[in-house]
Amino acid sequence: MTKLADDTNEREKRTLDEANVREQRMLEEVHAREQLASSRENSNLELMKELLRERESAALAREQLNHEREEKHQTLASRREETIRQEMRQYAAIEARAAALEEQLRAEQLKPTKLSTGDTFWPVERTTSRTRLDTDPCVSLSSQGVYPVVSQTTANLSRPTFLL
Repeated sequence: MTKLADDTNEREKRTLDEANVREQRMLEEVHAREQLASSRENSNLELMKELLRERESAALAREQLNHEREEKHQTLASRREETIRQEMRQYAAIEARAAALEEQLRAEQLKPTKLSTGDTFWPVERTTSRTRLDTDPCVSLSSQGVYPVVSQTTANLSRPTFLL
Protein backbone atom coordinates (compact mmCIF):
# COMPACT_ATOMS: atom_id res chain seq x y z
CA MET A 1 0.00 0.00 0.00
CA THR A 2 2.64 2.29 0.43
CA LYS A 3 3.37 2.13 -3.19
CA LEU A 4 -0.18 2.82 -4.07
CA ALA A 5 -0.33 5.64 -1.59
CA ASP A 6 2.94 6.98 -2.91
CA ASP A 7 1.63 6.82 -6.49
CA THR A 8 -1.56 8.53 -5.43
CA ASN A 9 0.38 11.18 -3.57
CA GLU A 10 2.62 11.58 -6.54
CA ARG A 11 -0.37 11.98 -8.86
CA GLU A 12 -2.02 14.42 -6.51
CA LYS A 13 1.21 16.35 -6.27
CA ARG A 14 1.58 16.45 -10.07
CA THR A 15 -2.07 17.42 -10.48
CA LEU A 16 -1.60 20.06 -7.85
CA ASP A 17 1.57 21.32 -9.55
CA GLU A 18 -0.16 21.31 -12.93
CA ALA A 19 -3.12 23.15 -11.41
CA ASN A 20 -0.75 25.65 -9.85
CA VAL A 21 1.05 26.15 -13.18
CA ARG A 22 -2.26 26.54 -15.00
CA GLU A 23 -3.49 28.95 -12.36
CA GLN A 24 -0.23 30.87 -12.57
CA ARG A 25 -0.48 30.97 -16.38
CA MET A 26 -4.09 32.10 -16.17
CA LEU A 27 -3.16 34.80 -13.68
CA GLU A 28 -0.38 35.96 -15.99
CA GLU A 29 -2.78 35.97 -18.95
CA VAL A 30 -5.35 37.92 -16.93
CA HIS A 31 -2.64 40.32 -15.83
CA ALA A 32 -1.39 40.66 -19.44
CA ARG A 33 -4.97 41.27 -20.65
CA GLU A 34 -5.54 43.87 -17.94
CA GLN A 35 -2.31 45.61 -18.90
CA LEU A 36 -3.29 45.49 -22.57
CA ALA A 37 -6.76 46.83 -21.76
CA SER A 38 -5.26 49.51 -19.54
CA SER A 39 -2.77 50.37 -22.26
CA ARG A 40 -5.58 50.58 -24.84
CA GLU A 41 -7.64 52.74 -22.48
CA ASN A 42 -4.68 55.04 -21.94
CA SER A 43 -4.05 55.11 -25.67
CA ASN A 44 -7.73 55.86 -26.32
CA LEU A 45 -7.69 58.51 -23.62
CA GLU A 46 -4.63 60.16 -25.14
CA LEU A 47 -6.23 59.95 -28.57
CA MET A 48 -9.42 61.56 -27.25
CA LYS A 49 -7.39 64.29 -25.56
CA GLU A 50 -5.50 64.92 -28.80
CA LEU A 51 -8.76 65.01 -30.77
CA LEU A 52 -10.23 67.50 -28.27
CA ARG A 53 -7.08 69.68 -28.52
CA GLU A 54 -7.29 69.57 -32.33
CA ARG A 55 -11.00 70.41 -32.21
CA GLU A 56 -10.34 73.34 -29.88
CA SER A 57 -7.46 74.51 -32.07
CA ALA A 58 -9.66 74.30 -35.18
CA ALA A 59 -12.43 76.23 -33.41
CA LEU A 60 -9.96 78.95 -32.39
CA ALA A 61 -8.61 79.11 -35.95
CA ARG A 62 -12.16 79.44 -37.34
CA GLU A 63 -12.96 82.11 -34.79
CA GLN A 64 -9.81 84.05 -35.66
CA LEU A 65 -10.53 83.68 -39.39
CA ASN A 66 -14.10 84.92 -38.87
CA HIS A 67 -12.79 87.84 -36.83
CA GLU A 68 -10.30 88.73 -39.58
CA ARG A 69 -13.04 88.49 -42.21
CA GLU A 70 -15.29 90.72 -40.11
CA GLU A 71 -12.50 93.28 -39.70
CA LYS A 72 -11.82 93.19 -43.44
CA HIS A 73 -15.55 93.59 -44.13
CA GLN A 74 -15.75 96.55 -41.76
CA THR A 75 -12.67 98.13 -43.34
CA LEU A 76 -14.15 97.75 -46.81
CA ALA A 77 -17.49 99.13 -45.61
CA SER A 78 -15.72 102.11 -44.04
CA ARG A 79 -13.82 102.75 -47.26
CA ARG A 80 -17.04 102.53 -49.29
CA GLU A 81 -18.77 104.92 -46.90
CA GLU A 82 -15.87 107.38 -47.09
CA THR A 83 -15.85 107.14 -50.89
CA ILE A 84 -19.59 107.79 -50.95
CA ARG A 85 -19.16 110.77 -48.61
CA GLN A 86 -16.41 112.19 -50.82
CA GLU A 87 -18.53 111.69 -53.92
CA MET A 88 -21.50 113.34 -52.18
CA ARG A 89 -19.29 116.31 -51.21
CA GLN A 90 -18.08 116.57 -54.80
CA TYR A 91 -21.65 116.30 -56.07
CA ALA A 92 -22.78 119.01 -53.65
CA ALA A 93 -19.91 121.24 -54.80
CA ILE A 94 -20.85 120.62 -58.44
CA GLU A 95 -24.52 121.34 -57.66
CA ALA A 96 -23.56 124.54 -55.84
CA ARG A 97 -21.37 125.59 -58.76
CA ALA A 98 -24.19 124.78 -61.22
CA ALA A 99 -26.65 126.79 -59.12
CA ALA A 100 -24.23 129.72 -58.98
CA LEU A 101 -23.73 129.56 -62.75
CA GLU A 102 -27.50 129.40 -63.31
CA GLU A 103 -27.94 132.43 -61.04
CA GLN A 104 -25.21 134.23 -62.93
CA LEU A 105 -26.90 133.36 -66.22
CA ARG A 106 -30.28 134.60 -64.93
CA ALA A 107 -28.64 137.83 -63.78
CA GLU A 108 -27.03 138.28 -67.19
CA GLN A 109 -30.33 137.55 -68.93
CA LEU A 110 -32.15 140.13 -66.80
CA LYS A 111 -29.64 142.90 -67.64
CA PRO A 112 -30.80 145.20 -70.45
CA THR A 113 -29.07 144.33 -73.68
CA LYS A 114 -26.64 146.73 -75.33
CA LEU A 115 -27.27 145.28 -78.77
CA SER A 116 -30.02 146.86 -80.80
CA THR A 117 -31.95 145.01 -83.44
CA GLY A 118 -34.38 146.29 -86.02
CA ASP A 119 -37.45 145.37 -83.94
CA THR A 120 -36.26 146.93 -80.64
CA PHE A 121 -37.99 150.16 -79.61
CA TRP A 122 -35.92 152.96 -78.06
CA PRO A 123 -37.28 156.02 -76.19
CA VAL A 124 -38.01 159.10 -78.28
CA GLU A 125 -36.14 161.49 -75.97
CA ARG A 126 -32.80 159.78 -76.64
CA THR A 127 -29.83 161.97 -76.12
CA THR A 128 -26.38 161.61 -77.49
CA SER A 129 -24.84 161.14 -74.09
CA ARG A 130 -23.02 157.86 -74.19
CA THR A 131 -23.64 157.03 -70.50
CA ARG A 132 -27.34 157.67 -70.91
CA LEU A 133 -27.59 155.35 -73.90
CA ASP A 134 -25.90 152.50 -72.02
CA THR A 135 -28.31 152.69 -69.11
CA ASP A 136 -31.49 153.72 -70.96
CA PRO A 137 -34.21 151.05 -70.85
CA CYS A 138 -36.29 150.05 -73.83
CA VAL A 139 -39.66 151.72 -74.45
CA SER A 140 -42.34 150.60 -72.04
CA LEU A 141 -44.99 148.39 -73.54
CA SER A 142 -47.30 148.58 -70.54
CA SER A 143 -48.29 151.02 -67.87
CA GLN A 144 -46.44 149.01 -65.19
CA GLY A 145 -43.05 149.74 -66.71
CA VAL A 146 -42.33 146.32 -68.22
CA TYR A 147 -39.69 146.43 -70.90
CA PRO A 148 -38.97 143.84 -73.59
CA VAL A 149 -35.70 142.04 -72.99
CA VAL A 150 -33.75 140.16 -75.65
CA SER A 151 -32.60 136.74 -74.45
CA GLN A 152 -28.82 136.34 -74.51
CA THR A 153 -28.70 132.56 -74.58
CA THR A 154 -27.92 132.49 -78.33
CA ALA A 155 -26.96 135.27 -80.70
CA ASN A 156 -29.00 135.61 -83.88
CA LEU A 157 -26.38 136.61 -86.42
CA SER A 158 -28.85 136.55 -89.33
CA ARG A 159 -30.20 139.99 -88.38
CA PRO A 160 -28.08 143.13 -88.51
CA THR A 161 -27.03 144.38 -85.10
CA PHE A 162 -25.97 147.89 -84.12
CA LEU A 163 -23.63 148.66 -81.25
CA LEU A 164 -24.52 151.74 -79.25
